[in-house]
Amino acid sequence: MWAHYGREHRGICIQLSPYEDGLFLIARQVIYGDRFPALTVPTPPGGGGEYYLHKSSDWAYEKEWRVVGPFNSCSIVLRSGTGSAVIFGARAETTTIDAVIGLKEERERLGKAAFKIHQAELDDEGFCIGVRRFRC
Repeated sequence: MWAHYGREHRGICIQLSPYEDGLFLIARQVIYGDRFPALTVPTPPGGGGEYYLHKSSDWAYEKEWRVVGPFNSCSIVLRSGTGSAVIFGARAETTTIDAVIGLKEERERLGKAAFKIHQAELDDEGFCIGVRRFRC
C-alpha cells in the first residue's frame, strides 16, 4: 500500500476509527474478480453503487472496504474523533512531519480530539514493514 498510495513511503497514512463516525456503518467489502461488472445506464433509482465496489482480483490482498453513496461533492466531513492516528512513511520528508506535528499541536491547543503519531519502518533483511511510535 505504501508503494501504491504513499509516494514510496514519503507520504502518510491516516488511521481512522470507524466506531467514531456513522458513515462507516454503510461501508461494504470490495468485490474482487477478473471481469468488469455490468453497468446499467441510466442507473435505476437507489441503485448503481454495486459497480463501484468491483476491482481486479490482482488487488485482493488489500482487503479493501468502500463507502459508496449518492454524494453531491467530492469531499466528506468526518467527526473530529474519527482520525485516531497518523503514520508517517519510512521516508517521510521533514516538511510533512512538521506539518502533521503542527496540526496535532494546534488541535490540542483548541481542545479538539487528539491523535497519535507513528512511523513505518522497513525491515533491513526482509519484506516486513513495522510501525513504531513516533518521538517528536
